[in-house]
Amino acid sequence: MKSKINVSKLDNYRKEHNLSLTAFCKKCAISIQTYNKMISNDLNYRTTALFKVARTVGIQIKDLFVDE
Repeated sequence: MKSKINVSKLDNYRKEHNLSLTAFCKKCAISIQTYNKMISNDLNYRTTALFKVARTVGIQIKDLFVDE
């Protein structure tokens, strides 16, 4: 069973703070390409990106994932 990024948490954060994808990525200090890799379950990105996103959204790393 693979863990995937909980995209709904990221989308909810973006909607609550009225952020475009570009603005969200800039706030997280990640590229749009990295974001797209994260949500498509492509594991070819640095793990520091997970920390940056979790810190920005205000959740723990474990809360970024959902098990299928």
